[in-house]
Amino acid sequence: MSSSKITIGIDASRSIDMLQKTGVEKVSDELLQEISKQNNEVIFVTPKKIDWLPKKQQKTLNWPLRYLWTQIRLCWELWWHAPDKFFVPVHKIPLWFLVFNKKSEKYVLIHDIAFKKPRKFIHDLKNGI
Repeated sequence: MSSSKITIGIDASRSIDMLQKTGVEKVSDELLQEISKQNNEVIFVTPKKIDWLPKKQQKTLNWPLRYLWTQIRLCWELWWHAPDKFFVPVHKIPLWFLVFNKKSEKYVLIHDIAFKKPRKFIHDLKNGI
């Protein structure tokens, strides 16, 4: 019986140091720190090096533009080098990868469910509840 190595990719783009981080990014950073301690088989995909993640586990995908790294550059990489499993802890999964890649398992962390009842959520905000 042969055991093949499972590749796990994680979008770490919202963990780069130059971002002004909200609570969602901070929670994601803590999660990625814990994952990096637990598993050496994970590759953190990012547009720039992240000082606090292990260097050997990072794959930097350069992109000259300020926007669309996820939807174009990351998607291109995932199209040609699709991992067995891909996790997005913040932000969004690349649309083309989601729709057209049937090989990889995809996981996204949802931080808030306010979108489930947006009218009630907006009403509560207006009324200070």
